Amino acid sequence: FSFQSLTSLILVGTAWAILDCWAPRGYGWVGLALFVLNPYLFLMNLSAIRQSIALCLFVVAVAFGLKRKFLGFCLCIGLAGCFHTSALFLLPVYFLLGQRNEKKEEICLLLLGLALLLAVDFVRPICEMLEKLKLWEYAAYVRAGRTNSLRATVLTGILFCYILGNFPKLQGRDAALGRLYLLGLALGLLAFRLSLLTRVQMYFDIFALRAEQVYNTLRHMEQAGWFEQAAGFLRVVGGD
Repeated sequence: FSFQSLTSLILVGTAWAILDCWAPRGYGWVGLALFVLNPYLFLMNLSAIRQSIALCLFVVAVAFGLKRKFLGFCLCIGLAGCFHTSALFLLPVYFLLGQRNEKKEEICLLLLGLALLLAVDFVRPICEMLEKLKLWEYAAYVRAGRTNSLRATVLTGILFCYILGNFPKLQGRDAALGRLYLLGLALGLLAFRLSLLTRVQMYFDIFALRAEQVYNTLRHMEQAGWFEQAAGFLRVVGGD
């Protein structure tokens, strides 16, 4: 119990650091709501204690990656891999953290890659790779053939389309962090064929707290006066 409490504090502290350092001022409550309402984040330390620590170390690695400090990034990923082997597969993420602007090309490649992976049987090559790496537990999980539900896939698909549609508007660090969240949603879609991918998706879900697309939408709603209209409607319904 004490170890779970410690990992909970570390996880919450990591979420707070993301909101404090990267979230727009005045919108911290949005990120907090996203954190609490996502059970894969808020409650993951109850069933994935080691991965919770690996996730926190991955966030630190991303901070190094945004500053283009490759050695610091690799050290954090290596340390995260000591807690959970899946973190070692995150090394290529470093190359997604560059602040480049090839938005249309990235979107086309992402959609093409998704279409190809959903059309072909990619489960067997993954299983063979895991067996070669002697990761027998993961290989057995893949062979079990567990998949995500259609409902979960549809909900993920809706969010994926929303984030993807707003991605070209992002610049610099916002684009790099948005790229990570978008990758996580793509893994969520592929989990329709292999639910094990949700364990990797967890590493990227934390960046929903800094999804600039969501904050931009809220800014537009504020400018349009939607919040005031909604508040007025609730006051009328409540009889005030």
